[in-house]
Amino acid sequence: MELNVDESQVLEVARHWKANEYYDRAEMQDWLDAFWSEGSVFRAMFRRLDPSCLVDLACGHGRHAARIMADPGLQQPSRMILIDINSENVECCRSRFIAERRIEVLQNNGMDFAPLKQNSVSAVFCFDAMVHFEYDCVVSYVRDAFRILQPNGRALFHHSNYTSPGSVWLYNPHGRNFMSRELFAHVAMRTGFQIVNQVVMDWGDGETRFPKLDCLSLIEKPSAASARVSRPPLALRIRKALSCLRQRE
Repeated sequence: MELNVDESQVLEVARHWKANEYYDRAEMQDWLDAFWSEGSVFRAMFRRLDPSCLVDLACGHGRHAARIMADPGLQQPSRMILIDINSENVECCRSRFIAERRIEVLQNNGMDFAPLKQNSVSAVFCFDAMVHFEYDCVVSYVRDAFRILQPNGRALFHHSNYTSPGSVWLYNPHGRNFMSRELFAHVAMRTGFQIVNQVVMDWGDGETRFPKLDCLSLIEKPSAASARVSRPPLALRIRKALSCLRQRE
């Protein structure tokens, strides 16, 4: 069934990330360490990706790509594709990585991975961006990630776990949009993914720290053979996954 994404909401979220002081702050070491220090859950789960052909969704000014390329402790991509809806961010990244032949920068529509081809990439990740996306946009990206990933390819999405229906993301804690760990898992499984791991986490420091605000989800596109041989009926898979999620709480 085709999903009709509210394009006006996609553009409304995107316009706040064209020229924003966030980008300068995000390059600071303490903010980068939240994702890439040795003790970070982001780094640990990123290492479970095959980065041979890696997609960085909503790349902004390219801080994560720069860190990956400069980190000897991470497996290096043979090819890395940076994607962003905003032309300003695309041009910034093209200038930043002009000498890096392994990196390609593309502008998309904010809803899917076009123009990437089917079964063309080994992994996708998105850090500190999808947390702001509308739920229908998240669903659209999950579905299209299944299209572009190779069999056994994985996607690692940092998304919201903020469950306040009808709220406006700009006024929510840390700009989080409506989404939950369970809803994300449901969408991913209905799309055909297997849930590898999900980690719910607090976000912020001091008085701005909110418990269980975010979730990091690692999902895998099974090979056709494993899907045929090992996958139980959909309803049973959903019940089993939700039961596992409840046990982790």
